[in-house]
Amino acid sequence: MKQKSNCKRVKQSTKSRPLSVLNQQVACIDVGASVHYVCVGSLSDESVRRFGTFTQDLEELADWLVSLGVTSVAMEATGTPSQGFIGSISMTYWKVKDWSYV
Repeated sequence: MKQKSNCKRVKQSTKSRPLSVLNQQVACIDVGASVHYVCVGSLSDESVRRFGTFTQDLEELADWLVSLGVTSVAMEATGTPSQGFIGSISMTYWKVKDWSYV
């Protein structure tokens, strides 16, 4: 006997519009305890790079972003390692406007 699915089908609109780009000079960083992944999309031929967590690695990461003209950074981070990352990067290169530790 076949069970009924409780999932409802969502009707997709045929009038959807693509989202407009508000800022093209953006990077996204996945902050980890032992490695950071940085995505810059179409700003570089190498759209995703991996960086270590030592000071030299963070300086290389920030220098790369500056060389690409990045003006905004979105970060995904949890836990204590993110605090050190935020502090070292923001004090040297960017001002952190709004950050709350969870």
